[in-house]
Amino acid sequence: MRTHAVLALMRTRVASAFLLSLLVGGALLGDPAPAAAQGRVTFSQMSIERCKGTCTMKLSCSVGGKPASELVSGQKARTKDLISIGKSLEVPRFPAEVKCTASKDTGWVGTTWTAVGSSTANVLSGGDYKMDIDGTDTSVRVILTVDSLEIFLPAGPPPAAAPAPAKGKKPAAKAAATPLLVSATFNPSKEGHAVVIGLEYPAFKEKIDKMSANGMKLVAFKTFEDGGKSLWAGIFKTVPDRVILRANQTWDEFLAQWKQMTGGRARLIDMEIYGEGPKPQFAGLYRDYSPPEGHTIWVGQTRKEMLDKVKELQSFKDLQIVDVVPYHTNAKLFYAAAFRKTTGKYEFWTGLDRAAFDGKWKGGATKDRQLVDLVTIKDGGKRIYDGIARTGMGDSGEVVLDADMATFVKHWLDDTGKGQRVTSLDLYHD
Repeated sequence: MRTHAVLALMRTRVASAFLLSLLVGGALLGDPAPAAAQGRVTFSQMSIERCKGTCTMKLSCSVGGKPASELVSGQKARTKDLISIGKSLEVPRFPAEVKCTASKDTGWVGTTWTAVGSSTANVLSGGDYKMDIDGTDTSVRVILTVDSLEIFLPAGPPPAAAPAPAKGKKPAAKAAATPLLVSATFNPSKEGHAVVIGLEYPAFKEKIDKMSANGMKLVAFKTFEDGGKSLWAGIFKTVPDRVILRANQTWDEFLAQWKQMTGGRARLIDMEIYGEGPKPQFAGLYRDYSPPEGHTIWVGQTRKEMLDKVKELQSFKDLQIVDVVPYHTNAKLFYAAAFRKTTGKYEFWTGLDRAAFDGKWKGGATKDRQLVDLVTIKDGGKRIYDGIARTGMGDSGEVVLDADMATFVKHWLDDTGKGQRVTSLDLYHD
């Protein structure tokens, strides 16, 4: 890795330019209340842990005290058999109580359903759960995949008072505030996830710590401005590895941290550069890999330089671009990116307007291509889109561009119902 050349270049450019946790009990007291929350519990499968001979099973479940829905009926199985369910129920609010009752047919002539037992779980945020239901001679395990979306967006600042109109003139119309927009990627995943949007950093860090303590780790994050505040958003999943976020750092602090973290098994998987003054701030998300993979970062590149660097590192170092960050310094647009040796083929799309991006995604979409990163920024007053596409994934994903929050929530509900989970998101005002 050409570390010295990389770091010298980075230094020069920067200097000059709606909820559920994994198998936990009890409420998260003191957390700020979300302005909106959505959720979905998907009952993935039921395993027969113990039964005599062949059992004919039924499973009914309810969420949030609503009437139970019959999810499995008349399914014959033996010990160690797996019964696929693949049905989901929406969660109106969190925390939510999930209750399941298993029954088996004990009739000699006709059908007689006899309850094996019931089990209840208190779900607080997205994640992967298991629920055991034990009876005298029969027991089953129900696997739950839970998705949650929490939105904590503040009310915007009050509009400034319009100056008094001149005598005989009509008052000037107040300019409407531009809505917060979201662009996001959804990709197939069997794991439940939690999405959190709109917390200030201290509350966001507290959320990370609480989720991490229960197995849910931050896997992607974003900073944005809304309501006159700097806010954070994050995507959480069940991850066994160590994941660490370092935020609000100067370039020198970030560089020293990057050297320290990546000296072992940790690799940079997501980064943000924010604040458009001459001294932007940096944040990086690190995840352990075993064995450690080859890697590097490049910061302070023009678009052409970054394109050239992507090709060079792919061709000569077998390093793929896994995260890209466009940012402004001294009113100029620069790029930063993280590279890592990994499987699959990665493509870097950059500088595309909305029509070109739509055409590239839809026109070349295949069943095995996914967008793993999507970012957007203004360049010369025009909005452009950059993305990282990966082929060889087996299934294609979906993309949402320039959606208001209500439209994004609808997409989230629809896509999680199809087994698609958010893998990256960007938030901004036009």
